[in-house]
Amino acid sequence: RFRFPVKRVGFELGNGGPETIATITAFTPYGELLGTVEQDQIDEVVGPFVGVETSNPAGIGSLVLDYGEDERAEQVSNFRIEYFSPPVYTSFLSYLAIGDAADLTFQTQLVVSNFLFQQQHVRVAFFEGNGQPLEAEIDGVAASEVEFDLLRGATRSLLLTSTEGIKTGYARLESNFPLLVTGLLRTLGSGGSLISEAEIQTGDARQHFAMTVEVSRSENLDTAVALVNVSEGENDVEARFWNPATGITITNPDRVTLAPGEQRAVFLEELFASAEEILDFLEANEAFTTMVTFRSRKPLAVTAIRTIRGVAQSSLSVGSREIGFVPTFPQEEP
Repeated sequence: RFRFPVKRVGFELGNGGPETIATITAFTPYGELLGTVEQDQIDEVVGPFVGVETSNPAGIGSLVLDYGEDERAEQVSNFRIEYFSPPVYTSFLSYLAIGDAADLTFQTQLVVSNFLFQQQHVRVAFFEGNGQPLEAEIDGVAASEVEFDLLRGATRSLLLTSTEGIKTGYARLESNFPLLVTGLLRTLGSGGSLISEAEIQTGDARQHFAMTVEVSRSENLDTAVALVNVSEGENDVEARFWNPATGITITNPDRVTLAPGEQRAVFLEELFASAEEILDFLEANEAFTTMVTFRSRKPLAVTAIRTIRGVAQSSLSVGSREIGFVPTFPQEEP
């Protein structure tokens, strides 16, 4: 697995034999299948040289090498890698809100920090829930995206506001290397008084997610989930609910289908509206904390938001089951 997207990669195979056939499978950084090639006539020591290249703008994120039925251990040497110039690292703020609704005003602030030892070019684009550009006031200037350079150790803060009513959506951040990014969703009352300020988690797009959810009806506490399809095609998402009473995972019978670039923000009862067993649990239990997992056909960005009376208070933990291993499931149906 490569730390950053790769345009071309080459290497020499080895430890083969007359009947050894190597299968090389390439994936994007999001786990989407790029293609598969086979190579025979593998030398016992070193050779032949194999090159893999992609025209997909996402790049090569990982390769899987398999000698199939041959019991010999796979062996590679003399790696040659060509990264995209410059490499692009993409992360997402899966939910934001700006503008006025009733007696409330919403603002979203992004704090972007460059913790590396070189200058970075940063591009931040904002989108509505339907994937179209979101027009906002960014530090007082009307725009749907912004670009800037960050010196090493520097921080840039972006304040999003609107005077055209309530707007919701998400943000995509692109940079040469990873950044430290904090999203703040601010709710203001009459006269600009601060009601709440919630940190909204940013993260990468993946295909497998797990998140903590929390509900307490006596405290008007609920969990909202925001899903963003960051791929260029339609994306089916399967949601599963861990029943803490029985220890059994319940699968939502209806998948969430998202159009390219679409965001969907819902509360738990909306997410599982067609799952009677889950709805029965939600109605029967006044308070609980449990886990919800997601599996999608294509890359997805996700966040979980803890709310009180519908007002965001904080993010809840979200993790990816893809961390630390090369995915081998892109062609499987969720």
